[in-house]
Amino acid sequence: MKPLPCCLAQSLIVGAVLVALSAMAAIGFFTARAVVDANRAAVAALPYTLRTPDQVFQYLGYRAADIPTKRDTVPRVYLQSLPQMLPLVRDHKQRKQLFLSIILPHILAENERIQATRRNLETIKDKVDLGLGVTGSDLDDLAILGAAYGLDPDVALTLTVGPPLDIEELYRRIDIVPPDLALAQAAIESGWGTSRFALTGNALFGQWSWDDDGIIPLDRRSGARHRINAFNNLSEAVAAYMRNLNTHDAYETLRQVRAEARSRGKPLTGALLAPTLSLYSERRDHYVKDIKTMIRSNRLDRLSQARLERTEIKR
Repeated sequence: MKPLPCCLAQSLIVGAVLVALSAMAAIGFFTARAVVDANRAAVAALPYTLRTPDQVFQYLGYRAADIPTKRDTVPRVYLQSLPQMLPLVRDHKQRKQLFLSIILPHILAENERIQATRRNLETIKDKVDLGLGVTGSDLDDLAILGAAYGLDPDVALTLTVGPPLDIEELYRRIDIVPPDLALAQAAIESGWGTSRFALTGNALFGQWSWDDDGIIPLDRRSGARHRINAFNNLSEAVAAYMRNLNTHDAYETLRQVRAEARSRGKPLTGALLAPTLSLYSERRDHYVKDIKTMIRSNRLDRLSQARLERTEIKR
């Protein structure tokens, strides 16, 4: 058996980078641009070719099945791609646990990045709500965030000569996606990580693309031009999925329901938001039913209790 394909020195460096990013996010150190881009560069540096289920669990340093009874934290270890051996794992329960254990850290990391961005916006929003002046740096941050979340990028102009950017709308868009919902959709769209799209293009969520570099579905209807969006790594796939829910007009209801739950102090759960996703699939209400069943039958809500560890990557 070949040793795990990792370089300890590289891993420790990447681990330190991730810890530093987390610490800076926690104290509000990031500018808007840094918050938007924080985790992706660090994640892309990690190796990913693992050969057996035990190697994967050893490399990750945990099993999703341990949450929340044995632990409630997840190591900051991210695989670039799903192991190619995943479809060959005959034990269905073990294959599910592998998939959940691999994807959960990416989801938690992206939600952490979004929360840091949200805190950055809250600081500016509080100034506006209190009638205080905004700085040039604030305007730059709003311009970056507005462009990143699908709103008018020319924020500086609108703030100085006309009505300000709809900060409340931006605030509704910059928010997390419950881990149980993201995991359920990833499992459905990727066949628990066994689909050709997931294995060859890190396409976990079945997002369509009309770019030439997407993956052509084998069963694509005659005359159709869409492809399945491919990504360099799993982190990018998760980020694109959350950006889609947070910006596309089809998911405006999701953002409204989420904001209403926030205002009432209710927890954000997959069960709460799943009914807003009928437009995600051509199967409409049947798709929503599948999400709810996936969450319930696999007890994915328990994984929403997990948090990323603050310590560096462990071996």
